[in-house]
Amino acid sequence: MNKKKIFGLALLALIGASFIAVPACVRNAFVKTNELNDKLEREWNFVLPDSARVIYDIHNRGWMGDGVELFAVENGIQDELPIEFSDVPDDGFEEEVDMRISMFNADDPVDEQYLPDWERDYCWKLLNDERDNTMYLWHYSDETLLYILINY
Repeated sequence: MNKKKIFGLALLALIGASFIAVPACVRNAFVKTNELNDKLEREWNFVLPDSARVIYDIHNRGWMGDGVELFAVENGIQDELPIEFSDVPDDGFEEEVDMRISMFNADDPVDEQYLPDWERDYCWKLLNDERDNTMYLWHYSDETLLYILINY
């Protein structure tokens, strides 16, 4: 085979792979968002707006269902949620979130770009359910991501 044919076949394979990979990523974000919405509706009595998309999630759940989950949701949906956020920084909230995030395994740590930065201006809300589960929500005033940390 000549170089042009090899290059053409490689390019064709790359284009074909992108037709498979891109829809799979979009579908994966859609599925993760639906799963999170199901969980929020079932356990916390609210859902995310239709425009919301989960862009990052990490779980550390034990065999008994205990553990933590962290989600980053995009699209600036904070104003559309039926939740009143506080814009007054809270050291206790920050310490609890940091402690819960430290529960993730060293083998599978939280991506640094999704770790809390308490030096930035943020708004927050702490929710508890009847089973002693806790949800920590926060967002920064200068970005469109909503962070959801659930402790079971």
